[in-house]
Amino acid sequence: KSTLLRTIYGWISPALGGEIVRFGQGGGFPLETIRPRMGFASAELQLMCDPEDRLLDIVLSGYSSSIGFTRETSAEQKERALALLERFGLRERPDKLYGELSYGQQRKAILCRAFAHAPELVLLDEPMSGLDAESREALEDILEECAEQGATVVMAVHHAEDMPSFTRRIVALENGRIISSGG
Repeated sequence: KSTLLRTIYGWISPALGGEIVRFGQGGGFPLETIRPRMGFASAELQLMCDPEDRLLDIVLSGYSSSIGFTRETSAEQKERALALLERFGLRERPDKLYGELSYGQQRKAILCRAFAHAPELVLLDEPMSGLDAESREALEDILEECAEQGATVVMAVHHAEDMPSFTRRIVALENGRIISSGG
């Protein structure tokens, strides 16, 4: 499941003979042209963040789809990032160093990063892991808003209770193969 999400995001190439079509575009093309349309969060990405980066900079890096690089951001982008941090109870700490945050707070930062630029495609790998009940509710609200605005949300979860209540389709995978699919 994680490999599928990383492949869709472009971290991994499809297997020989396979193809990933993103936003109607297949074949080889610079991923930088579509990454701004995608939001991505995973434990792997969480570990890639520099512990010396400020929390707000981690979230703002979502606008450039990078880690460790934040291009110039507008006041509106900063306000959106702060609003997301507030939804997860982190607004009062925007200058705190990422390495000083708990695991759950780091997870929230990565989730805020994924949503910062209002992506059309949201890819989340075990997003509920490390979140308390209040943060799970905030995440589900944000996911529902994304879906209502037309975004496609793809989540890899191991537990049925981690799926949002508005889930339309479930695909079960085992050893890289679909074992069931339905709505």
